[in-house]
Amino acid sequence: MGLRFRPQGLRFRPGGLRPLHCSVVKQSMEVYPCPEKYRQGGDVRPVVVLFGWLLAKSRHLHKYGELYHQYGADVITVKLEVTEFIMPSNPKKGKASALKCTENLKEFYENEDEFKFSEAKPEQQQQKPEQVVKAKKRQAATPASEFQDSDPEDDEYDKGGSDLEMQGMLNSFGADITKTLAAKRKRIQTFTQASMKASSRKFEEVWRSQQHERSTHYDEFSRQVMNVLNQWETDLQKTREAEEKLENLYKQQQKLFQQQRIVQSQRLKRVRQLHEEHTKNMQQMQRSHESQQVSVQEQLRKEINILQKKILMDTV
Repeated sequence: MGLRFRPQGLRFRPGGLRPLHCSVVKQSMEVYPCPEKYRQGGDVRPVVVLFGWLLAKSRHLHKYGELYHQYGADVITVKLEVTEFIMPSNPKKGKASALKCTENLKEFYENEDEFKFSEAKPEQQQQKPEQVVKAKKRQAATPASEFQDSDPEDDEYDKGGSDLEMQGMLNSFGADITKTLAAKRKRIQTFTQASMKASSRKFEEVWRSQQHERSTHYDEFSRQVMNVLNQWETDLQKTREAEEKLENLYKQQQKLFQQQRIVQSQRLKRVRQLHEEHTKNMQQMQRSHESQQVSVQEQLRKEINILQKKILMDTV
């Protein structure tokens, strides 16, 4: 299976040539654990995978790796190093242009130790060496001028012999690239699964610890609430007993008051009876006295009359 790698938005155009296509890609993966000074508490740390083409300086990956290290994360860098390029077939320039592009790439990355480009094949160096000499001189391409934004016009190139040549060369390297990518993918999956298992184990431990703390706190809260409720129930029972005592005392007082009222009513009734009897007796006594007085007066009058008669009789 043929693979074609084309960076999005960029085309390598040395001296205004047609767009390049990768013919040989070397992949490498490196793991950078988080330094001790940036590590945070706990055994589980986040993992950041940086995946990119090595068309930029390698210090960019280290720069972003250090940036993620400051947040306590482990960094995995997956690099794709372009070692050879294919130029579209052109009867005038041919493979000499591809050799020239490779030399320009070597010159561009000569200060980077991680970027190692394979030397051109002997047959490519021997074929048509005079074309490089006879070629028109061009200015040395710089990284700023070689990398330009993609233009729809750049995609309009000859697809005849170029596609066949590219397909043939990619088929020769497709198996190795597939095996390498599969091995790297398996290593990343293994590392990711181990990290996920560690994260899951840590999350489960944290969850159990939090669940234990919550249950302990809930038990303590329930115990305190039950103590308060029991005290409250005791106070309510005492209040009920006091209410019952007060109610009994009130009933006793009410009964006593009723008895006293009955007694007082009887006393008042007796006083009324005595008063009525006294009044009746006084009236009878008054009538008796009046009758006695009348009788006494009659007797006195009679005696006076008799006495007068006697006196008169004696005087005569």
